[in-house]
Amino acid sequence: MSAALGVICNNLEVVRSEGSSSLVARAVEIIARVRQLERNALRVGVNQSFAIAHSHYGDNIDLKAMSHGYTPGYEVHELEEKETAVAPFSQDLADRIEGIVFPQRG
Repeated sequence: MSAALGVICNNLEVVRSEGSSSLVARAVEIIARVRQLERNALRVGVNQSFAIAHSHYGDNIDLKAMSHGYTPGYEVHELEEKETAVAPFSQDLADRIEGIVFPQRG
């Protein structure tokens, strides 16, 4: 394995599978690990968003219903309007959560 590939594998915490010495096998393992890290980051971000909503509204928010997505009955254009209206605020929240999900490495 090349030194660069070794560094990448170590930084991504890719565990070397038994008998996976080829470059292609290592690349597949790296891709799988990156996808898992992406899934984990998504879940952390969504969880953080729910926790923030709960911190503002306590028991006055139906988190179970919220977990199902939009309330049924809206037309597509109405949902697009809602998304446009919340976009600046969701960007602010995403910026705040980004530091938690993707901490600075030095």
